[in-house]
Amino acid sequence: MNPGLKLKNQSYSDKQTVYLGIGSNLGSRKENIKRGFSLLSKFIEDIETSSLYETEPMYMTEQPKFLNAVFRGICTLSPEILLEKIHVIEFEMGRDRIKSGYKG
Repeated sequence: MNPGLKLKNQSYSDKQTVYLGIGSNLGSRKENIKRGFSLLSKFIEDIETSSLYETEPMYMTEQPKFLNAVFRGICTLSPEILLEKIHVIEFEMGRDRIKSGYKG
């Protein structure tokens, strides 16, 4: 886990529907998305996924194409805690937000 992230025990008593855009343009893009789905399913229930779409990169165009999808699921975590958990997953999968310069 990234030592800079501090997870709190904040959650909602009611289940909330969440939508997450996910994408990968490095390595085995499809496998990265499958792994993300698997890791997210630890704290998001009943995940459904869109089809996969290949898109051109924007802004920094000198990079590989992206493979993208949208996930919908049910979660009791607050938005802040869900985001922290997503950042941990990204870190564990090798994303360096400082090095990449992008916050998406």
